[in-house]
Amino acid sequence: MDNIEATRQASDEIDLKQLFTNMWAVRRSVIVAVVLVTLAYWGLWAVKQVLSPSPSTYSRVIQFTFKGVEQGKYPNGTPFRIADVVSPRVLSTAYEESGLAELNVPQAAFTQSFTIQSYAPDYDLIVKKYESAIGRKGITGEEITALQEKMKMELEQASVRSAVISFKPSKGVRLPENEIDKLLLDVPRLWAEKAIDSDGVAKLDIAIYSSKMFDQERFDSLDYMIALDLVRDNVDLIKQNIEELLTRPNGQVVVDEESGYRLTDLEKAIADVVTYDLQQLVTPIQDLGVTKDMEIVRLYYEYKIRDLQREKEHELSQAEVIRETLDRYNSTLSKGGSINGATSSATPQLDGEFLDRVIDLSQKGEELKYRQDLTNEILEHKKKASDIDFDIAKMKAVLKAVSDNGAQSDVKERYVATLEQRFPVILAKLKSYVEVTNRLYDKLSKESFGYSGVLYKTGGSDEMKVTGSLVGKRDVLIYALLFFLTFFGVMVVAMMVNWLKKPS
Repeated sequence: MDNIEATRQASDEIDLKQLFTNMWAVRRSVIVAVVLVTLAYWGLWAVKQVLSPSPSTYSRVIQFTFKGVEQGKYPNGTPFRIADVVSPRVLSTAYEESGLAELNVPQAAFTQSFTIQSYAPDYDLIVKKYESAIGRKGITGEEITALQEKMKMELEQASVRSAVISFKPSKGVRLPENEIDKLLLDVPRLWAEKAIDSDGVAKLDIAIYSSKMFDQERFDSLDYMIALDLVRDNVDLIKQNIEELLTRPNGQVVVDEESGYRLTDLEKAIADVVTYDLQQLVTPIQDLGVTKDMEIVRLYYEYKIRDLQREKEHELSQAEVIRETLDRYNSTLSKGGSINGATSSATPQLDGEFLDRVIDLSQKGEELKYRQDLTNEILEHKKKASDIDFDIAKMKAVLKAVSDNGAQSDVKERYVATLEQRFPVILAKLKSYVEVTNRLYDKLSKESFGYSGVLYKTGGSDEMKVTGSLVGKRDVLIYALLFFLTFFGVMVVAMMVNWLKKPS
């Protein structure tokens, strides 16, 4: 048995030695084949690059500078996504402004050439800092886990403040490097402009009216009385803007450098215009019934009176429902019952918000406070109805003046001349006050958000970075596969040929 095992081991050694000898014998064939495949593959690759070179990737780093970017929000709290910078509307604007259509650059291919991704400029330093801490002697598993979580959080925070915008030309897009560099600078600029000017991301969330609401052309097309009504309605909207701004931080002290006005000064100035300047025009025009077209004015005020009467009836019906609720509550309470269901018979035609308010009042536990709240609600609705009555009475007086139309024509002409002379001055003054309101709004927005006037700045080097390996991963993988197939295939074939050539 020992002799048989020794013979087998010797046979295995001879066979293995013979295998290597046979492989060595065909080395030249293998080398020649590998060299030929290498030259052929990379030769064809080189020709392809000359005829259709692989595009490089051009990139620039930008840093987001606005407050809230770490939480994924713009300064005013609306959601921010890094993809906003290269959104279709931004790239479409860049395409149009650059005149690429004239250069026969397809817009779809141009849009597909842009990418953006988060970038942490201090990535290596942060990782090195934590690796050093984790590698110290005596550290526990819990401490390692805590440090790893902290490192992850710090890397995420570092990456959200910066981004890399890249441009890799798609098929059909061929541009000089200086034009690509300009595009990489224009795209974030256009994004910031649209976000600020169109979307208002750096503004307080208030509907601020512009000075266009007092444009002269708008009022020239209306009858005198209707135009004056419109001015007063628009003034009320501006006053609401001012009241809202006064509630914001620093609203009481913010100053417009151009005019020197504070919001309180502005509020008083507008009130003076209404009380004195405007009223001097309104009173004689309405008292005398001066109109451009009497029929239009009559129809206008008749409609407003009908509308106000409906509003008055609504206020009185609400007051009546609350009164019934209060009576029912008092009756139930006097009998020792519960206030639950006190509003069950409320009339269904009333709006849900009103009924919710009444039910909310009924659920208050303090009897005296509940009854007082209901009484106050009744008084409030009756007061509104009384105010509406006053407005209706004024409009009826205007209608009577228009119908009588008894003033002498020369008197009317004098007031019309005064109106046409002074009305544009009043509108111009109100426009200037609205512009002051808008400037104070902008200033409060910047102070509230810590906004410096820009959403980003270019980061890293002042020059565009150009990257892109001439040899792609796919090219290398294909060559590696060909290399191994050629190496082993030629070796096996050559060894078989040599074996066949040996004499039997």
